[in-house]
Amino acid sequence: MAWSLKVQGFLSARRTKVPILALSLEGDMVSPHSDNRLVAMFSDYGKAKQIPAKGITKGYEQSLEMAIKWLEDELWR
Repeated sequence: MAWSLKVQGFLSARRTKVPILALSLEGDMVSPHSDNRLVAMFSDYGKAKQIPAKGITKGYEQSLEMAIKWLEDELWR
């Protein structure tokens, strides 16, 4: 709970027009998917994705691939 972005006050009432992709690894206690959904809600074009836990190395590889694809889609929007 101490790591929660909401508890730390990082999530304000103002929304942003900047697209945000919030990624979390399944079962991550430091960056839970619930926090990432809140982060994504503060962007007009925000998305929260959860990567299935298949080991940390595979998870980071999948998150990098997902982030690249998302960035390409955002740039061509």
